[in-house]
This record gives sequence, structure tokens and C-alpha cells, in this order.
Amino acid sequence: MSNGWIQSDEEDADWWVNTGPTASGNTGPNGDHTSGNGKYLFTEASGFVNDTAILISPCLDLTNIQCPKLDFWYNMFGAATGTLSAQMYDGTNWVTVWTLSGNQGPDWNLAEADLCAFEGMVSQLRFVGKIGSATTSDIAIDDINLYEPEPYDAYVLDVIAPVDGCGLTSNESLTITLTNFGYEPLDTIPLNYTVNGGATVTENLIATVNPGDTVQYTFTTTVNLSGFGTDYDFVVWSTVPNDIM
Repeated sequence: MSNGWIQSDEEDADWWVNTGPTASGNTGPNGDHTSGNGKYLFTEASGFVNDTAILISPCLDLTNIQCPKLDFWYNMFGAATGTLSAQMYDGTNWVTVWTLSGNQGPDWNLAEADLCAFEGMVSQLRFVGKIGSATTSDIAIDDINLYEPEPYDAYVLDVIAPVDGCGLTSNESLTITLTNFGYEPLDTIPLNYTVNGGATVTENLIATVNPGDTVQYTFTTTVNLSGFGTDYDFVVWSTVPNDIM
């Protein structure tokens, strides 16, 4: 390993640097997350069934970082996939900040963890890969990023209503989900939407949304979706002051 990362000597299995697919069939990624042609880290299940691999970072100085966050990409493809955990050291114990088990399909997926509890510390991060009960259990990680988020960052995740279907009317409610990815609470959030490039509708979500929280909001202004055979394109966004957009 390089850049101060080390393998734990407590376990038999290791994290390996790899390019392209892993050696075992029907498990692991076909390439790295960034470009498909670069390097990534993975636990090899062949010869290490039911073992654990632990990768430990160098010391991480979080003394001047407000409410740090961690994100990384993972691939957990294989019928016997075990468990991947991200843990931070609090000075006494390793604390699990993110964990997932089982087959998650062949694609790379994004993991995100709130590290606010470790603000002001000098800590370490480790990835614990618990290999499953058969060789179809390779686990891979890539593009690890630990950073200070923006203080104000309201992000519209999804439009959850209306849904596709017959019988839509001229008076449909628009419902969205929004997450506060910043480290400051938000209490008045301007929300906007357009339909097919039309006039912008703006309303305020009046509620306290704490860092990391996700909320739903239903606009009071309804939308006309009664056109038979018409496709509708929704654009929804927030305009919180000082948001990074």
C-alpha cells in the first residue's frame, strides 16, 4: 500500500490493488469506478472464504474541519457477498459509520457517511471487508473522499409524485424529496419547479431540516398533466442563499 495506508495484521485476508476484472467469476467489478481502466482496491474471496480484510488509513487531522463527511464508491457483486464496513477511530474504539451486506449487483454504488462526531479529532479510517461463504464474494472500493461540506447545501433528490400512468388530471400534486447535505440547519428553503420549460413556480419549505436529514415537500401549486400522449419534463431545484447549487 502507498500514501500511509496499511493492512491490518490481525486478519488473514488482505485488500489488493487491481485493474480490470477480479480473478473469480461472477463477482467483483469489471474495472475501476473512475474510468474503467484505472486501479481500485478489492478483497479476493478465492482462498479466503469467511475471512476478514482490514485496510487502515494514516492519521487524519480533523481539528479544523467542520462536520467532515466521507464518500466512496463500492462494488459488492456476487451471490455470496459478505459485509463491507467503514469505521472511524474515536481514540478508544473503532466506530462503524457505514455498513452494508449482501449482493448489490454489478454496478459501482456511492456510499456516504456523516463524520460530525469526529470533528476536532485526529482520527483514522478503516475499511473492513468480511468475505462471504463462497468465492462469489469479492468486495471492491474506489475514489475515497473525506472532505468538509459546504455550510448550506439543500439538494433535491427526487420527484416522487406524480408518477407515470393513465388518468392524470389538470390538478396533480408535485411532491419531492430534499436532503440537507450542508453542516448548518436550514429553516426556510426556497423551492422552484418548471414543467416543460414553462413559468417557474417558487414556494418556501418552512421547516427545520438538520444536516443529513431528508424531508418530503408537496407544492401547493398543482400541475396540469391532462394532455393525452404528452411527455412532461420536470425541473426542480432549491435556491437557498449561499448554497453551492
